[in-house]
Amino acid sequence: MIDIPVTGDSQRALEDSVADLPRTSPVNVNSAVKKRNRRVRREVSCVVRDFMAALALCHNVTPTHPDENDPTYVEFQASSPDEIALVKFADSVGMRLVSRDHNGIDIINAAGNREKYDVLANFPFSSDTKRMGIVVKHKTSGRLIFYLKGAEVVMKEKVRPN
Repeated sequence: MIDIPVTGDSQRALEDSVADLPRTSPVNVNSAVKKRNRRVRREVSCVVRDFMAALALCHNVTPTHPDENDPTYVEFQASSPDEIALVKFADSVGMRLVSRDHNGIDIINAAGNREKYDVLANFPFSSDTKRMGIVVKHKTSGRLIFYLKGAEVVMKEKVRPN
């Protein structure tokens, strides 16, 4: 997820838009907006959970069920073996990709709960930008999330040091 600084009219619009969000997310959005000049410390468990969610959501991998007699058997299809490896890793720690199409992604989280996301925008990987991104909306909470991943040479300019 990316912290985008906002000012003036944009600041007011952001505060108005997040005021109606449910308070189920790990970070209180209003306090994060008000404290944008101060670092908001998050619980390590929330950071790890969000990282695993990013691996389970930010990709172009499609799960398939080739064996009609065994619906638990899943194979992944993607243009990149690296993408499949990241999705399999997320699966191994409890963030299981259940379904994905152009409009939505369903995962089952480590607690065994199904999470549904609408895909609002997809920014495919390109060799020019060396990154890809996705904007999703969590159907239950209404939370909008932008995930971005890419090559280290590109990403190190996009993140702030701790």
